[in-house]
Amino acid sequence: MRPMYRLLIPLCLLAAACYSPRGGALSPEARGELYAVAHSSLETEKKYLRLAEKTAQLLQEAYSIPREDSAMAHIRRFYFDNETAIEKISREFDGWQRYASSEEVADFLGALLNQPYSRTLRDLTPAFRQRVSYYEPWVQEFDAFMRKLSFRH
Repeated sequence: MRPMYRLLIPLCLLAAACYSPRGGALSPEARGELYAVAHSSLETEKKYLRLAEKTAQLLQEAYSIPREDSAMAHIRRFYFDNETAIEKISREFDGWQRYASSEEVADFLGALLNQPYSRTLRDLTPAFRQRVSYYEPWVQEFDAFMRKLSFRH
């Protein structure tokens, strides 16, 4: 039985060394996917919907983190990792909004509201903001991030 422990301890150490806490919205796959979407030939509305989906996933992850400073660090890391893609999609979407007809906007809003993550965004955005509201710099940082996704029509 003793040789088993000698093997088990190095295996545990190796597993701990290989563990990467950057999963979910912070995973390299998610970062690559958002970058690919931003630089693809997809319609602007579809790019925005994909960004909204990733943001909903991010908010779910951040809201489940018990400490507010760690939750804000999670959001900060997502923005830092994906800043180029977020800015590109946001600029394209702002341009689309300026020239979209009322019918196009209505169709888009209908598509957005029919997405499974739409409720998550509607519920967790104000809930997370309330959670960090005791520290004004976090509120400002969170609001600045969410403004990138705001619908201005």
